[in-house]
Amino acid sequence: MSDDDDKIKIELTDMRPVTISKRNWPKIASTKDWDNQYEFQANRTWFLAVRQSEKDSRCIVYGWFTSQFQSEGDIYGGTIVDSIDEVIPAIHSVCEDLFPDKPSMARDCINNLPSVEI
Repeated sequence: MSDDDDKIKIELTDMRPVTISKRNWPKIASTKDWDNQYEFQANRTWFLAVRQSEKDSRCIVYGWFTSQFQSEGDIYGGTIVDSIDEVIPAIHSVCEDLFPDKPSMARDCINNLPSVEI
């Protein structure tokens, strides 16, 4: 795998996009949904994810909505937070901004976060 294969561009809300290394920012939680029985038949797709830096405690919460319908445009967005403690409010904020009619996406992504040992 070349270094370019490891890089992804993430579009954020009201911020310039960022380019990260997937290796240095592993995905720690995600969820995906679509409007058909099978994803490959989907007209609409929703995606929400959290990546955490291996160098510091920052996290990127981001997602997108894509549509095959000409009357609906694709929507991308996200935010960067300073620590894992800020991730849950960021998930709710990004989810509400990108797909307000799908609050279950936030719940599913939160449930996929690494557990806390108590």
